[in-house]
Amino acid sequence: MDDYSRPWIWLLTCLAVFTVALYGINFALAPFMGEDFAFMQGDESLGAYDQLLWIIERSHEQISDWNARFGEQLAIFWLNMPTWGFWWASVATFLCFSVLSAAVYSGQQGLKVKSLIAVGLIFLLWPGLEVFFWKTANAAYLYPMLLYLVCMLAYSNDQYMHRWVSRKCIVGGVSVAGFLAGLSFENVPIAVVIYMLIALLMTKGWRQLWPAFLPIIAMLAGWLILLIAPSTQYRRAYYRQAFGIEHTDLMYFVQRGLDVCAVFFRTSGILFACSLLALGYLIYLHRGNKRRYNLRTFLTVVPAVLVVGSLIMAPYTEPRAFLLAWLLMFAVVVEAAYQASMRIPFGRWILLAALLASLGFGVNTWRIYQGVSQEFSSRERYIIEYTGEPGCEEGLPIKQIKLNYSYRYFNNRDAWYIQNLALMSRYYNCNLTVAN
Repeated sequence: MDDYSRPWIWLLTCLAVFTVALYGINFALAPFMGEDFAFMQGDESLGAYDQLLWIIERSHEQISDWNARFGEQLAIFWLNMPTWGFWWASVATFLCFSVLSAAVYSGQQGLKVKSLIAVGLIFLLWPGLEVFFWKTANAAYLYPMLLYLVCMLAYSNDQYMHRWVSRKCIVGGVSVAGFLAGLSFENVPIAVVIYMLIALLMTKGWRQLWPAFLPIIAMLAGWLILLIAPSTQYRRAYYRQAFGIEHTDLMYFVQRGLDVCAVFFRTSGILFACSLLALGYLIYLHRGNKRRYNLRTFLTVVPAVLVVGSLIMAPYTEPRAFLLAWLLMFAVVVEAAYQASMRIPFGRWILLAALLASLGFGVNTWRIYQGVSQEFSSRERYIIEYTGEPGCEEGLPIKQIKLNYSYRYFNNRDAWYIQNLALMSRYYNCNLTVAN
């Protein structure tokens, strides 16, 4: 198997740098919208201490009254940090996501090249860019998902298992990551716990690796705390009432299953098809001799399927709830792309074509977010212009922003904005009304 030559490394690096630059530009262009305003203080005159007190109080209110997920508290924190701070955190998270997803299947083998491939393929394959560019989803969904990747990576091969369980500080760190991950979602922890437990039991000499049970227990503990939280119970009852769910018989779950499948294939069909081809290629590549690698390759399918299937229990289907499945499908594509580029004639040229196509999608995303930014900024300037004027006191009419972009690029949350004009009026200190 030939290693990548220096010119190829430089080429992949340049494409990755351009992709990260596009990511940073798009994150900066993406406006605050929808639920972002529910987490933002808005008063720029507050000092750092008062701002911190407000964040703590707002987080306590969110945990008590509506949503105790760890990601929600991250969203409250980052949305009230300086814009440049949130920007750097988002770019760093994007890079961490790329490295971790590149390491899921074969660890440090070819990690530098695989990380560059992961960065470069994002715009081509990712089903819903809202988890990158919608500020609330970025902090509340993508950041906690890194914790799951850390936990899964720790259990991804025998070498890792035997290495980290003997170090108390690493066991403690993985356990903390597991606990916070368990606090982050209702439908993901059990799927990942099953992966971690099976991976542990597959490890040679697992009986001597008892510290590896601690992160599993920690993740379950976080998950149980989230489930029994009064706000979780309230939110569950609210949505059942809002969607008119009185009985959950067999037909109800059949209909929910059909809806979940429809949303999944509508948003994730291309990535799903690519991941099936990639998984088949990896299984073929490692047939016969590396049986344990084969089993672990198959094993990552389990949490992906369980996460998608668990959404049947929810009253509605949000595509971003497939995030763990997206991550695992993307990871297997990255691994297969790397292996194929090392073994198949002209494989690197095919990969290069895919990376260039992805860069083209990134440029198109830039064009879209320029238009989005202009629309939202124009309305905000209009509101600020009239703040303190008689028009604000009498009622300033504004229109809902409706943009015809596919979910893949942009998830417009402006309906929430219009439905919560009382909150928006307080935020801008201006009485907003809906224009006829």
